[in-house]
Amino acid sequence: MWFCTTIDTYRKMSNGTFVVFEGVDGSGKSTQCQLLYDRLVKNGIPTTLVREPGGTKTGEYIRKWLSSGSDIDPMSELLLFSAARSALVSQKIQPALNKGDVVISDRYIYSSIAYQSFGRGLDLEKIMTINHMATEGLTPDIAFLIDIPPEVSLKRINNREEDRFEKEDMNFHKNVRHGFLQTANRDSVLWSTVNGETHPDDIHELVWARMQKNIFG
Repeated sequence: MWFCTTIDTYRKMSNGTFVVFEGVDGSGKSTQCQLLYDRLVKNGIPTTLVREPGGTKTGEYIRKWLSSGSDIDPMSELLLFSAARSALVSQKIQPALNKGDVVISDRYIYSSIAYQSFGRGLDLEKIMTINHMATEGLTPDIAFLIDIPPEVSLKRINNREEDRFEKEDMNFHKNVRHGFLQTANRDSVLWSTVNGETHPDDIHELVWARMQKNIFG
């Protein structure tokens, strides 16, 4: 059976597999993280699901602060996200990878590139240096960009309380999307870019096909 074969194959892998989902708010990336997590668990694959910022006490405090703080300048914003990311990597992601889990992360360093560099205008080299320190150079094995125009994504979330990013103007959100696309286009081996306007089930099947190819060979 395919199920037994993949389980046996995956258990031979000692370093785990790190999978990242990125995209603008309202793209559907969180839905895809959950769908992939549920399917892997159903198939008996040890899997850990995390989100940014969050997943640790430090991360959850920072998440609340960032969502409500109005006096946070762009560099402070970057450093707060990086602090949350450092805690998440050291306390959750790396230990799970060491056990051989598939780790699924809802956002990672690429959100800092898109939001703080392309959106806020911070120097990209500084962002990369800070993130390298925060993550100790940990990079994903697979990355998915759920791409969607901000005109569409913002309509999806217009019924929920806006966070600090969702309150920004349309030009900001277009710049963020451009940042994600430019990042993904630089590495076609790492990244799979998926149309976020597609039905969630169809997106999930594309994600699953990539997972089968890259993990189970």
